[in-house]
Amino acid sequence: LSVTPTSFDGCIGPEVIVSKFVFPASQLMVSPNQTLCSGDEIDLFAAETTNQELNYVWQDSDGGIQQYGSSISVAPELDALFYCAGVDPITGCLVQDSVLISVTNYPQGNYVIEGGLSFCDGDSLIVSVYTDDEVNWSNGDQGPSLVIHESGVFYCVIENDFCSSLLPELVVQTFPLPDLILSVDTIICNGDTIEVGAQG
Repeated sequence: LSVTPTSFDGCIGPEVIVSKFVFPASQLMVSPNQTLCSGDEIDLFAAETTNQELNYVWQDSDGGIQQYGSSISVAPELDALFYCAGVDPITGCLVQDSVLISVTNYPQGNYVIEGGLSFCDGDSLIVSVYTDDEVNWSNGDQGPSLVIHESGVFYCVIENDFCSSLLPELVVQTFPLPDLILSVDTIICNGDTIEVGAQG
């Protein structure tokens, strides 16, 4: 590119050759937007798609502490937007991208037991979990309540769209009914008495 300088009074100076360098644009790619369960940690990654080496700087939307490197670990308590800037150490060119981390709570629930965890054969107990989320029981049943007729270990998993919570195990025990054996049939006269016995 050549430039011919001209003064305000019309004087023309010698032609000047100006060199112009155009650096190829870097392309930055970061982790996609994701949903995280409350209290969990997630790794975020950044990469340059045209094989150029960049220096990476991360920062959240609240202006928190900067982190450096192509990957960082974060555990936000609330929804957060993380920005990543990639700087070419040679040209100084800058590219930026961001990733949104949405935080959702783990589902909550407690057992409500109608009856004791031990009962006689033929009886049953009902275990319920009061929650708006999906409940899956260890025996394959689904729904907020489970009717138990036999001994065993039972538990449930509460799930929402992204997170799941495991409730503690319930140990259920059933007892067999006793066998009752009465004395044999006997005929007695009016006014007499007889002793009747039972075993079991």
